[in-house]
Amino acid sequence: MRKNKERPCDFYAGPEIWNAVYEYAASELRDAMDLAYLTGQRPADVLSMRVADCDGNYLQIAQGKSSKKLRIELRSEDQSNHLGLLVERLMSQRKKRGVRSPYLITTEDGRNVTAAMLRLRFDDARKMQGRAH
Repeated sequence: MRKNKERPCDFYAGPEIWNAVYEYAASELRDAMDLAYLTGQRPADVLSMRVADCDGNYLQIAQGKSSKKLRIELRSEDQSNHLGLLVERLMSQRKKRGVRSPYLITTEDGRNVTAAMLRLRFDDARKMQGRAH
């Protein structure tokens, strides 16, 4: 039996589309969008990222679909890069909210975000953006 060949997605959301959704997005969707953009990872991989994956200098990722393991720098020349600043902000939010979930992306009340939740928030942001214009 032959495998079903998948064609890779080649859509790139340019600044106009990105900003339109981002403006109306819930905070956890914005966090997920930022993390996906800065790491180049799939939404499912972003949602599976844990606090324990951050070791101070690197974010260690185990990709779900390809099983590849990556280490992405959080610091450059002794200061945090954009990804490092995002991770610091996410950690600070967690501390402020008293989040116990092991995941980096959580709701404001501390629950981990599922793929279905992320999809609903994305759809809601698109609808709200459409009504505003």
